[in-house]
Amino acid sequence: MCTSTHFFLGANSGRGFQSLFDRFCEPADFDDLLVLKGSAGCGKSTMMRRIGEAMEERGEEVEYLHCSGDPDSLDGVHIPRLRTAVVDGTSPHVVEPKYPAAVERYVNLGAYWDLAGIKGEREAVTQWSEACSAAYRRAYRALGAARQMEDSAAALAAELCAGAGLAADAPDALVITGNTAMLYLLTGADPDCLAHAPFEADRLFGETLTGADLGLCCPGAAVYLPRCISAFVGADTATALLAAGLTEQPGVHLLADIGTNGEIALWDGHTLSCCSTAAGPKATKQARSRVFSSGSGPEQVTAAVSSSLQASCSAVRGAGSLRT
Repeated sequence: MCTSTHFFLGANSGRGFQSLFDRFCEPADFDDLLVLKGSAGCGKSTMMRRIGEAMEERGEEVEYLHCSGDPDSLDGVHIPRLRTAVVDGTSPHVVEPKYPAAVERYVNLGAYWDLAGIKGEREAVTQWSEACSAAYRRAYRALGAARQMEDSAAALAAELCAGAGLAADAPDALVITGNTAMLYLLTGADPDCLAHAPFEADRLFGETLTGADLGLCCPGAAVYLPRCISAFVGADTATALLAAGLTEQPGVHLLADIGTNGEIALWDGHTLSCCSTAAGPKATKQARSRVFSSGSGPEQVTAAVSSSLQASCSAVRGAGSLRT
């Protein structure tokens, strides 16, 4: 009875593309290694799949190497008993023969392009190729940011334990807060819903995970992620409101967090209203310079923050209602 095995030789990670292709394609392991060349969409994966299926029908054991960017596509197919493999030798896992013809040989599927037909679709080919490259760049930026979030959370937890004289794995419970996008990246959730209209989060947290889920130094700890208020008013604002005790104070009070986004919370003694606006590094720098140069009095600080918020909000007037 024939068997088939499916696995990956590459991975898209927070440190970029990681590949074991070079170890798999060692010439000593093969009598015949066919290296496919050709552009995306020219039929490399289809050809390898059909080869694998034909070998299975003949009773051969077959190993299928799936693409990390598209698991439905193949990067290679291996028939162990025949010491033969067919692999995609194009980027990002480029394969070039070490012993041409003696072990490896090229199969150029680009030789079978319908040049006239493709050139007639030049605009579409260019558009979709650029869109695909842009999507990969966005994906790698998101993966890199997620990796930084995980590394930063782990480092902060270890630092807190060291400062308290505790072993790194000692905590039983932790609370980690951040804006909505940060919590998406920390937990590996897909942040796509935050990147386009209507900008509605499909996850607002208020949930408990474990340290192991987040790669922390205390894998057994319960880790609470506070609930975000909305897509752009995050759990960091919610915890700041609790820490300041804003809603327990009489009269009118304002809490402002000026960063890449400017989150603003207004308590009028009865109702708490929250919104956010684009601020950016320039507004953050202006706010800091005005606050630190205005003296230590509460009136001066309030005036400086108010002036910075007005400056950052003026750039988005007319762009739509504030998110509440």
